[in-house]
Amino acid sequence: GRDYYEKTGNRQAACLTALQVVESQGIGDDFIHKIDSLISRYEDLPEAGELAISRVNYMQNRGEDEFPIEETVGYARKAVDKWSAWSRISALKNTIKSMTNPQFSVSIDSRISLPMREQTVSLHELRNLSQVEIKVYRVDGNGDLNLNPESREDYKKLKPLLHLMPLNIERTFASKPDYEIFEDSVTLPGLPIGVYMFEFSSKPNTEVVRRMFYVTDLFVMSEKQPDSRIRYVVVNATTGQPVAKAHVRIKEYTSWKEYTTHNLRSDSKGECYFENSRDRRLEVFAYTDGDKALPEMNLND
Repeated sequence: GRDYYEKTGNRQAACLTALQVVESQGIGDDFIHKIDSLISRYEDLPEAGELAISRVNYMQNRGEDEFPIEETVGYARKAVDKWSAWSRISALKNTIKSMTNPQFSVSIDSRISLPMREQTVSLHELRNLSQVEIKVYRVDGNGDLNLNPESREDYKKLKPLLHLMPLNIERTFASKPDYEIFEDSVTLPGLPIGVYMFEFSSKPNTEVVRRMFYVTDLFVMSEKQPDSRIRYVVVNATTGQPVAKAHVRIKEYTSWKEYTTHNLRSDSKGECYFENSRDRRLEVFAYTDGDKALPEMNLND
């Protein structure tokens, strides 16, 4: 293999054959050492770019404990400069891109909040961003509006119901290396009772993230009774006091899509009972005239 090519002066073929031999020997702890000795022998050739691709793949697979990301990205960048003439060098460019693409993800402690309570939003997996902006929309709808803004179809239906609120929430980040992953958080102001949608966007642009958010002072609990009844209790979420004359709408599903609706009212203890002898899937929507923002719940137990 390699010796033959070396003798005939075809160092390009010798380089690629040597790489195949090293890779076929299994990729152990001495892999880097073997690749580096090949690189020092063939670094004047564009084909050494293939050796660099193999080395970067190894560094990536071994993970950050062994090779910090800055080392892997740094090596890949030098290799792209040095062996730009190699036909497959775009593989390394793609690796660099995958390790430095702008990105972020969002988590909110709870999608349901009490009125006028500040809310912390955690920003995770942030990378290569200068800013995240949050827009808050009031939604014309109640807690039983079953639309998920992360679905394209649902978002189309949601769009005409959105009203942008005059809140300008921006988080600007100090400059960091483009491969560094970091965390942050944003505090959102308390909001009055209602249904909202948060929209997160970034600079540079990445995918927009949208989340529903419900601000309500109601909470509903359910408890199976020894007979096949279920007891529902509607309480004020702030004080824990029962809410009398609350509406409790129960959808009793007779099939995956079809249901029968039952409209109940809570008594002075905030309670009402529903007979579920057929053990069907139930969706419960509890509301009052002033608060219709509690999401529909699957409360079967």
